[in-house]
Amino acid sequence: MPRLVLLNNVLLFLACSILLGAGISLVLGRPVAPAAAVAPMLTALAILMLVTGLVMLLSEWFTGIRIVPLIVLLALAGWTGLPWLPLDQATRDRIAGALWLVQWAAMMCWFCRLAAQGRADR
Repeated sequence: MPRLVLLNNVLLFLACSILLGAGISLVLGRPVAPAAAVAPMLTALAILMLVTGLVMLLSEWFTGIRIVPLIVLLALAGWTGLPWLPLDQATRDRIAGALWLVQWAAMMCWFCRLAAQGRADR
């Protein structure tokens, strides 16, 4: 795997981890910061995840693990569509937390497969 592609995928994993941490704090009822202060950062993170997710999808398309970036991108689409649903804020927070957990779990599966392949080469 080329190093730039690997860096792209690790950057996507980092973004998923950041969102997982935010999701845990939302579900526990302890938001990290007021929503207005965090909104620009979440918008930038969503754009970063969209770009890196599409690059990962293109690079992993023929390797057999294209499902990982598909899951991440579908969960991202669900998360960005949440504000248009007629739900109260607590329900939106729980759904967002669940979607962020799904994204992180998919990326962890990608990482575990990469680690297992690296161990098999020894």
